[in-house]
Amino acid sequence: MNTTPPSRPRRTRPTLGQWLLVAILAFLVVVLKLQDTTHAVIVARHTTALWISVLSALAGVLILRSGWGASEERSEKQLEFGTLQNDFYKPRREVLVQGGAVAGGVTGALWWGVQSWVLLFAGMRRHQATRGLWDFEMSVLVGALAGGVVGATLGLIVGQRWERWHRRRRRRNR
Repeated sequence: MNTTPPSRPRRTRPTLGQWLLVAILAFLVVVLKLQDTTHAVIVARHTTALWISVLSALAGVLILRSGWGASEERSEKQLEFGTLQNDFYKPRREVLVQGGAVAGGVTGALWWGVQSWVLLFAGMRRHQATRGLWDFEMSVLVGALAGGVVGATLGLIVGQRWERWHRRRRRRNR
């Protein structure tokens, strides 16, 4: 009888991308906290959209950091095809995550830019174009960062679904 305890998975050090996710979340929380002060960079009427952006980015960071989608059963499922080494799925999943991050970032930046364009105009009308441009740029940055995290999360979900569908199809066609 084997009396050795099961080995614990090795903890890996956080990667630069994981630190970047935490930094993005910290930035978004600081912008949200500034909404209650005179230094708010987002117009008060967009506070609800800011809350939605921060909460969706928080959910995205939690999902991306959780390790969901990197299951241990992948090697077992790969054995069903008679091989252990598989370099087919991982690069494609990474492309979906990265492509989702770019698409989400661009979409978020465009949405926030369109919604906040009036900030630049209002700054010019008050003869404070620099302040208006700063507020506009911060709004676009918030949209790009929150959208990028949400897009990466959606890319992870799509990649996981695609891999499951493709493995089932391969098994069925064998």
